[in-house]
Amino acid sequence: MLNNSARALLFLLVVFMLSSSASVAAEYVVTISPEYQSIRMDQTAEYKLTVRNNMGTTENFEIYSSDVMWDVTTRPVSDRLLTVEPYSTRTTTILLTPLYVNPGLYGVTLNVRLSGKNMLIKNYLMVGVTDINPPPEEYLPAIRSDIIMDDVIDPRENLTIKLEIENQNRRTIPEMDIRLRSNAINADYKTGLGPLEKKMVAITTRIDPLTRPQSDVLRVTILTQAANRTYQYEATPFEFEIMNYGELVEDIVSTKSFLKTTTVVTLTNVGNGDIIEVYKMQKGFFERIFTSSEPASKKVKENGTKYLGWPVSLGPYEKETITVVVNYRIPFSILCIIIAAIVLYYLLRSPILIHKSATVLATKEGGISDLKVLIVVKNRTPASVKSVSIIDKVPHIADVLREFEMGTLHPTKVLKHEKKGTLIKWELKELERFEERVLAYKIKSRLSVLGQFRLPVVVVRYESATGRMRSTHSNAVTLVGA
Repeated sequence: MLNNSARALLFLLVVFMLSSSASVAAEYVVTISPEYQSIRMDQTAEYKLTVRNNMGTTENFEIYSSDVMWDVTTRPVSDRLLTVEPYSTRTTTILLTPLYVNPGLYGVTLNVRLSGKNMLIKNYLMVGVTDINPPPEEYLPAIRSDIIMDDVIDPRENLTIKLEIENQNRRTIPEMDIRLRSNAINADYKTGLGPLEKKMVAITTRIDPLTRPQSDVLRVTILTQAANRTYQYEATPFEFEIMNYGELVEDIVSTKSFLKTTTVVTLTNVGNGDIIEVYKMQKGFFERIFTSSEPASKKVKENGTKYLGWPVSLGPYEKETITVVVNYRIPFSILCIIIAAIVLYYLLRSPILIHKSATVLATKEGGISDLKVLIVVKNRTPASVKSVSIIDKVPHIADVLREFEMGTLHPTKVLKHEKKGTLIKWELKELERFEERVLAYKIKSRLSVLGQFRLPVVVVRYESATGRMRSTHSNAVTLVGA
């Protein structure tokens, strides 16, 4: 028998209970040191907690524990809400004081939550607790245990939990109580250990098959008696999930009418767990454009295929109805309107195209003085147009030069008005199909034009196929003097 204090023995025990105290998340990292402490029941354990903020904004981190058997606080107390600058690190002190515990080894849960967001990192403060006045020369119980089980369990099936237990002293432990506790698991087991014995215990239990899917934590506590005292040892808590085994059943009814298909999908959760998923329906690209639904869908892409998706959240035996309507009536109507508009456009559009342009021939004192005006008239249809009159106006500040170029059609009339300006008119008996005529004349300004000089539009009158007189206009021309 070694003549060491119980504190030293528990120190050796905790060495085997080490687990990683650094929890890493993409947003922040939590580190605790030392990884274990050994104290008497009247003492307080101290840990250094460091939070690394990997985000680009200042964040607050809530530090707390829900374990009522311990007094867990920070020093200073204000660090319970720890503010950490972007990409920075802050360290605070965690104080852990036993309240209602027996001598033994414990894993106390410490939570670090990102304030305002659903992000939580759980840590376990490993601490060994000895009696205030331990027996000076006696092997105290020293038990190490590890939990081995699936991290996802089906509540409909038997659950087997394996517990690896090791007696780390040469003392025989004739009897110890093993308690397995979580939100869903409640089981007890008794066994014993010989000196330095290590064995695997398989505990089979069942949970209520109607247990709701959830995240759970299994805590295993081992209790044993020695020297008229109860000693308690805890395994590192084991986090696991209770799976959702609900099944989504669909009932599809479709009705068709002219260019319209209505599909009613009734989704029913026939299981006993919540179902949260996206119900998908595949539609082609063209079909998706003309699909509406109640509730509204969203686009979902999976394995390179695009779907219409609806978020579904159903409790046991709940139903949800989705109505999907593929309606081609509106695009069909729009297409008919477009076709009718095109037909009307070609029926009613002017067969004559006319374009007016002007070129500065001379300037005087920095302003425009002489211009050449060019008018292009074209029949854009395969039918001839009769009785074509082209009428142009020249502002009263300019005079028309009666020198017309060879090869261009000369005007039939040039009428001058002192206030309204000069009227120029060309007349054609017929403009043959696809025929193009070029009209040109020159004007001379009485004054040097500085700034803008605007020439009015050309008006073309012609006889339509129905014998009625119609007209069309050219563009206006604006010139800018120096």
